Amino acid sequence: MIERVISLSAQAAGGESEPAGVAATPHTIVLVEDDDGLRSALVRILELAGYRVESFATAEDALAANAAARAECIVCDVYLPHESGFALRRRLVQAGSQVPVIFITAHDLPAVRAEAESLGAADCLIKPFAGRRLVAVVRAALTSA
Repeated sequence: MIERVISLSAQAAGGESEPAGVAATPHTIVLVEDDDGLRSALVRILELAGYRVESFATAEDALAANAAARAECIVCDVYLPHESGFALRRRLVQAGSQVPVIFITAHDLPAVRAEAESLGAADCLIKPFAGRRLVAVVRAALTSA
């Protein structure tokens, strides 16, 4: 699956650049994914699309770095070691954060989708997904924020 995601990374960046002469500050995306290979691939896809990415292997690492304070969008795996992506979202909401969160998961279960929706997720992507789909969902979340 990682090869599939990486092979689509060049397509994900297509059409994403700013017109010549237009300086834009890239949006900061925080990525929380415990799988090292997938995390690297997703960082590459998002960076090729023009985003600044801060990545973490655990929710605790992201919280310790106060990453949500810099994030304009968070992409977070649901099932992480120790604290889940859902628990991370709850903590952020309790702290007053309104940063859009996109959940990613390999578990396409009605209960997972329902929990993501109840937590106000911008979207919930089921692994494997195309890089261009991730970029489109991030763009939509940033636009509606």
